[in-house]
Amino acid sequence: MKNITILHNPKCTKSRCVLDWLSQNSYQIDIKEYMKIPLSAEELKTVLRQLILKPKDILRSKEKDYIDFVRGNYNNDEELIHFMIRFPKLIERPIVLWQ
Repeated sequence: MKNITILHNPKCTKSRCVLDWLSQNSYQIDIKEYMKIPLSAEELKTVLRQLILKPKDILRSKEKDYIDFVRGNYNNDEELIHFMIRFPKLIERPIVLWQ
């Protein structure tokens, strides 16, 4: 059986639904509640590599913090990663990784 990691926000309905589905289907799950314990820069870079995505691809661009602080102010991936660590609620969720 494959190992599954979910970047989970318990306040997010979609994240709870995905976690429930995985649990009901007997998957072995590693749950990372990134709002309680933020990801490190290296962990976030690893997730992005596994997804083959750029930081901007997993940003919640309609959130107020994004509009107020990010839009137009961050031009490179490293800056976006540090911003996502500072404001983890801007990370799209859920993110599910199969290993």
